[in-house]
Amino acid sequence: MTRFLHTPLILAVCAAFLATAVRSQEVLVEAGNDSLTQEKKRAADKEWEALAATWTTPEWIQDAKFGLWAHWGPQSVPRLGGGWYARHMYMPDVGKERWGRNAYSHHVETYGHPSEFGYKDLINSYFKAEKFDADALVRQFKDWGARYVAMMACHHDNFDLYPTTVHDWNSTKVGPKRDLVGEFATAAKAHNLRWVATLHSGHNFYPAAGAADKEGPKEGVPYDLALTKTDGKGKWWEGLDPQDLYKFPHKNVDVRARELMMNYKPDMVYFDNQTLRHKWVLLDYYRDSLARNGRIETIVTVKKPAPGAMLDMERGQLDTLQDFVWQTCTTMFNGWFRKEDEDDKNLRFDTRCLVEMLTDIVSKNGVLLLNVALYGDGSIPEDQAKEIQGLADWLKINGEAVYATRPWKIHGVGGATRKGHFSERTRYDSEPWGSDVCRFTRSKDNKTLYAFIYGAKPDAKLTLEPLRTGGLLASKIESVSLLGSDKPLAFESAEQGLKVTLPETMPSPIACVLKISTAGL
Repeated sequence: MTRFLHTPLILAVCAAFLATAVRSQEVLVEAGNDSLTQEKKRAADKEWEALAATWTTPEWIQDAKFGLWAHWGPQSVPRLGGGWYARHMYMPDVGKERWGRNAYSHHVETYGHPSEFGYKDLINSYFKAEKFDADALVRQFKDWGARYVAMMACHHDNFDLYPTTVHDWNSTKVGPKRDLVGEFATAAKAHNLRWVATLHSGHNFYPAAGAADKEGPKEGVPYDLALTKTDGKGKWWEGLDPQDLYKFPHKNVDVRARELMMNYKPDMVYFDNQTLRHKWVLLDYYRDSLARNGRIETIVTVKKPAPGAMLDMERGQLDTLQDFVWQTCTTMFNGWFRKEDEDDKNLRFDTRCLVEMLTDIVSKNGVLLLNVALYGDGSIPEDQAKEIQGLADWLKINGEAVYATRPWKIHGVGGATRKGHFSERTRYDSEPWGSDVCRFTRSKDNKTLYAFIYGAKPDAKLTLEPLRTGGLLASKIESVSLLGSDKPLAFESAEQGLKVTLPETMPSPIACVLKISTAGL
């Protein structure tokens, strides 16, 4: 359904950008967060707008459909305290941000008072990634059916999991002393998978530098947020400036993002932002892909629709078929990091939810990026593994109807879903879909229609009303089979719809797929 533009004008524009791309790019690293002069920024914005107008969704993501994501970093280490631990460990009172209410007390009891043992110390002493094996992780993701994989490069805590020239608060200098993004990128390429780097550095995350307890034995004693480079003499962090980690605006996030893009060349960069920022960086990223491939094969994401980017719906989706490709990103728990807080220790999805969610999204021209919340040491918790393995087993039988397919004329019937961010169905607020729900995809050659049917019973007789004679189908149905079954199915094309008798044994109690062959859809 994605519209591809093939006009002389667009080809000319692309050729012009290709010529520009092969010229060296000057990177201006200056103090502060804005690395370009306003004049150069305006020029870059104009160039980005022209290039973005030529961008179409690369075919690789339309074929991939399903990705797995390691949303993991130093904030994965504490078992309590929610997903914004680096912020809430400095806040005895988190106000409305209730998900972080355990962070301060847990930090004081487990690691020490934040005036004496701050987030920088947590990273150095406890984030060691001792069980993080990028090759094994990517291999497991692939075995679970992922056709693209993702790794967090920097969260709101401003700690990079790759080296940059901007500051030393990164995983090669502090904590693991390893290039974690580099290891992941190498593993993804070794397993022939497209990969994604995710950036989340847009929030003013840490409290003010003068923050301190308002009562108790440490009343008025500033947290380590106020420390500077000169305070580090004789300490483990001598030579490092804590302000480069804690101070907002964060230092040169645009240059750091560009270094990530140019040095590692991810196939997609996920931005946890509502709007596109640092367009000069995005311009270089797309130009580089154009120079290497003759077309733009890279993707950036954004939370609101924008030219040149793929829309990402966080923990939610779209409710109807779209004429553009979009992505749902979601996680197995309430939070994005693995925690054991009372409201964040239970899985939100079981295999049934995962199958329904993936097939619903794909039928509407979407793709699914699912987070696997690793433990702080980099290992995979068993509870998530069990449910994702269930989805993997289902995909081994029915993947033909998911991977490398395209949406049909309609996404399906029944099974209404909510629209918007943070609106998804979970195991706690949804009933399993029944035989009154179906979803459709089609083969790229437009000859095979796949119909997902849910909760169907053996020997049941189904009628698919959208496939009635004289309806949406452009040609006669030649055969109907069930993926995962070697028995031919009896069917009848009628005015009421396609009537099918299911076999005595069904491949899955959750959802099965009818493969409907025609001369053309």
